[in-house]
Amino acid sequence: MPALSFQGTTKVINKGVDITIVADGSTIGTAMKASRILVVRGISTAVLEVTCVTPIDERTISHFVEATGALVFINQKLYEESKHLLKTNTFSEVALKEEELIENVEKIIKLKLASYKNT
Repeated sequence: MPALSFQGTTKVINKGVDITIVADGSTIGTAMKASRILVVRGISTAVLEVTCVTPIDERTISHFVEATGALVFINQKLYEESKHLLKTNTFSEVALKEEELIENVEKIIKLKLASYKNT
């Protein structure tokens, strides 16, 4: 997949390949902390900081739906504004706390691995 040159109202903070964490300005620190923990566990995370929720940056979110096929949103509002961009085979979760974030990422990774084994 080609690199995404346009960032719109979303900053690409980290380019990972396994899963995408979607955060906003108030939760980006939590997302980056989780990303550092997850990389030690062998999980490569893309981290997006949405700077304007309404309207959502559809191009960037859609790019990462295609690139990783798995997204964890740090709050319900980000999920609600983005859910129309998710495909039926996209893994997605909402995490409201740091502990949930790491747990949800690991859960999605296990689901992705299981789906690869079934294909």
